[in-house]
Amino acid sequence: MKKFGVFNKKGVIENVILLSEEAGYSLPEGLTLIEDDDAEIGHKVVEGKVIVPEPEPEPEPEPTYQQLRRTEYPPEGDQLDVIWKQFEQMRTDGTVLLPETDAMLTKIKTVKSRNPKK
Repeated sequence: MKKFGVFNKKGVIENVILLSEEAGYSLPEGLTLIEDDDAEIGHKVVEGKVIVPEPEPEPEPEPTYQQLRRTEYPPEGDQLDVIWKQFEQMRTDGTVLLPETDAMLTKIKTVKSRNPKK
């Protein structure tokens, strides 16, 4: 069995058929056969050759809300700096912080005092 594309006068394959060598097959007027294993409906025939189109590239997936947010949020260091400044202000105002928060704030202030901005 051989694979044939049936193409029209515009060179567009309209049908694909498998024929044995013994088969007798008559085509309607204006259609022609081309033997080619790559022949598929819609392919073009140019200068006696089937032109296989390049596959369409896969579309980029839509970004998730996490990815979109990540690109717009300020850097994490800046976010944490604001949070710790708020805790420091709360401590100064007399608010009792959770023991873990108070201990972490003390550690952060210690590091900042050992490494001041220049």
